[in-house]
Amino acid sequence: MSSVDLFVRARLTFRLLTILASALLAGCVWHGVLKQHADIGWGGRAVAVAVDPTNDQFVMAASPTGGLFQSGMGGAAWGRVSELPQFGCFDLEFSPDDPNLIVVTTIEDTRVANGGGIWVSSDHGKTWTHPPTTIRTDSSGAVVPHSAFGISFVRGTRNIFVGTDDGLAISQDSGVTWTFVQPAPQEPSREIYSVLGLTNGRVLTFGPAGLWMSDNGIDGWYRDATQIPFINWHVANALAVSPFNNNDVVEGGDFQTLRYSNDGGRRWTTIDTAAYPGAFRLPLVKIAQRRDSRNSFDLYWAKENALWVKTVSVTSGGLDFSAAWKLADLGHHDPADLAFSRQNPNLVYATQDGGIAKSLDSGMTWTQVGTAANGFNAFQVQDVRVVQSPTSSGENDIYFGTVDNNLYASGDGGLTWPDVNVAGPEGGAIQAPAIKSGAPYTFVFLLVADQKRSGPLFQGYKPIDFQLGGIQINPVYFLSDNRFFTFAKSTGPGLAIWWSVDGAVTWKEVPGLRIAQDVKSLAMVSGPQSNPSLIIPFQASGVDAPLALLRIDNAFDGIDGNEAVSPVPLPTNARLGTYGFQWVEFISSFGVDPTDPNFMILPDVANNQIYITRDGGTTWTQRDDLLSVITDNGVFKFSMPNSRRPDYELADAQVSAIQFDPLNRNRILLGTAEAGIVYSSDHGTSWKKIPGSESIPNVTSFAFTQIQNPDTAYASTWGQGLWTLSLDIEQPESGPSPPPAPPPPIPGAGGPSPLRRQQWIVPGDRRQAAGRFADNGPRLSIGNARRRLSPQKVFAGDEVQLQGANWLAGRGAVFHVAIDGRILSKVLIRVGADGTFSTMLPPIEVTGRHVISVTEVDADKRTVGAALHFSAMPEDDRD
Repeated sequence: MSSVDLFVRARLTFRLLTILASALLAGCVWHGVLKQHADIGWGGRAVAVAVDPTNDQFVMAASPTGGLFQSGMGGAAWGRVSELPQFGCFDLEFSPDDPNLIVVTTIEDTRVANGGGIWVSSDHGKTWTHPPTTIRTDSSGAVVPHSAFGISFVRGTRNIFVGTDDGLAISQDSGVTWTFVQPAPQEPSREIYSVLGLTNGRVLTFGPAGLWMSDNGIDGWYRDATQIPFINWHVANALAVSPFNNNDVVEGGDFQTLRYSNDGGRRWTTIDTAAYPGAFRLPLVKIAQRRDSRNSFDLYWAKENALWVKTVSVTSGGLDFSAAWKLADLGHHDPADLAFSRQNPNLVYATQDGGIAKSLDSGMTWTQVGTAANGFNAFQVQDVRVVQSPTSSGENDIYFGTVDNNLYASGDGGLTWPDVNVAGPEGGAIQAPAIKSGAPYTFVFLLVADQKRSGPLFQGYKPIDFQLGGIQINPVYFLSDNRFFTFAKSTGPGLAIWWSVDGAVTWKEVPGLRIAQDVKSLAMVSGPQSNPSLIIPFQASGVDAPLALLRIDNAFDGIDGNEAVSPVPLPTNARLGTYGFQWVEFISSFGVDPTDPNFMILPDVANNQIYITRDGGTTWTQRDDLLSVITDNGVFKFSMPNSRRPDYELADAQVSAIQFDPLNRNRILLGTAEAGIVYSSDHGTSWKKIPGSESIPNVTSFAFTQIQNPDTAYASTWGQGLWTLSLDIEQPESGPSPPPAPPPPIPGAGGPSPLRRQQWIVPGDRRQAAGRFADNGPRLSIGNARRRLSPQKVFAGDEVQLQGANWLAGRGAVFHVAIDGRILSKVLIRVGADGTFSTMLPPIEVTGRHVISVTEVDADKRTVGAALHFSAMPEDDRD
């Protein structure tokens, strides 16, 4: 749950939105997908962090829905580890004896051949393997879904213990092979979330069956005598051991009680009962030895949505817990993990719902280092909305709302996100007009379970005073201009529809209209603005009843008695898929043409089919072609019945969002959990996967930029922030059509840099631009100075040479150079008369795949740019 006070105290910083955001939304042409790094002071939710035991500047952090990130600069810059193909991470650990050995645990994914579970890297994170002995199968040999949770390395051995959804996984050869044991085989629940392996051979496990232990870590399992209860917290950090004695163990698996054992976990004594019932995220307990003392350690405990620390002394009579707790103020609530340096006694890294924090004084003061501004972009975005300018896309108003990290607005098409255009601490369900009119508009949004109304860019937002006869239970929806509606209880039976014609200030009930069904979120508005139809999911009866669709007509025509409420006929046994997130539950993945309520798209998770109707449900057409594109011909599952993914904020239905362009009904985007984004430009007649969109997980919404830039749209994600999409996908996946002749080589670059490997942008109409630059579009080449590498590769830590060809040579040109969305300052570029340039950049400190982008604007306002993917290789790859 959010802590408003912490958000008020926290000062957000906003700088330039990068990776070509302004160029891409200002009429330029490009191909593929591109991450939007809104340059703000938070980074999204992180749940695990680990630091290299031999180099405390190399840090890795995991997001529960956004994947794995790494920094080689002590958190100053981050990049996502694309070599790990999983997004739903749970825990992360380095081996204490071998910095090259890393283990990451993940939640079951949506592939037919499940990729969830245990992943191991033996080369410092460069490559990752899914060990075959960890992949579970059924009696037929088919892979079954599985997940893995807490990790424990045992120092001085090759032993690794990992909790899973089917018992304890054990490796005795540094992660090469694994076996599974059941500490409590008689218990119905086999999940193990926290594991603690001790150097004396004992192993403790904690999960729904309680706390179980083994003296040798293999067999002879028994439960603790105190029988510590499990209170349903799925955490990796419930157990910690003293650095001085294997028998001194601390347990903090919930926010209610902290316990201590002096006999290795057999019996427990309460240390603290400072219960905090409002705590929401993840409890944790961690221990760090104080380097200034040989008889004390620091005990960290998460409670009250914050992190607290006390010094525990080792005395002749045992451990002394009498010291007072001190607040280790992370600057953001909900800590989840800590990592301690073995070189610097005071260096600590911490994860929380705003990203990564860093302390140089053992947790007393903190600096936020894992932010969107420096590449840690794991925002869980509820939705994105664009209110388009009729004259310039640079004047579009763009909104997006996150969980735990505020709502943001930009009035210049995404170029800047000033701190006056912020609402907090979290929310979404943004409802606004598609296009600006001459008068100021009103929009509504959800903020911490309360609906708010506002002028453009969050100017003077305030709660909506519904003045209703009952309790408002559903989001507020936009109709047209300043007209809004909502579903609410009233004095009569069932639900009523209430609507406002003055910008959500005053409300009146639609007389005589009663809805007996249990409606959910979100309603679709379709048809003429004066009297549209509403299509909304409802649950027939009972908690486990399937969701279906309800249609409501004539609610807003001002004529009493002609309202119609009727279920939409669905295919036999059809069931809507759902995905949900905080504050807005039971969101159904279906689509309705905003101009025609009879045209609907239905993902059916019961029959594992997708249907389209053009007559309001009287007949449905099964679209096997669309199903094939969505599932990548059977690689991905269409639905995951009985999946545990929703327990970890992940979807159990593949289709997660369907959006029609409100100004061009032919354009439809369909987003998925993990299978990419599908696009139709002909009103659903044909569908194509957007190239590269598999890198965009957990899509929650789309927003089009139709008027000035019809080939561009936004996608919001649950864990990877915002993305910009190119909808011009008629060209080959690699980029524009091949030129009739090879482009000229860049002088001194060791040969030509293939144009087809680069994303490129030029001003003006797409066809005119393609003709202009068919032979000599702007190009980039990158490498290390005085070194010869294969194309698009550099060594991390070495100075980088950037070269270009076919750039504008006019006077007064301004260049912006960005790496992974972070604009580099003090980069001097001078273009020669032949259109070439060569300049030096600072070293790339983070290994892995990156994107470098360059935009040039000359004195005549002509704009060109290019973006190039490249790889940064570790220092130890030189040989």
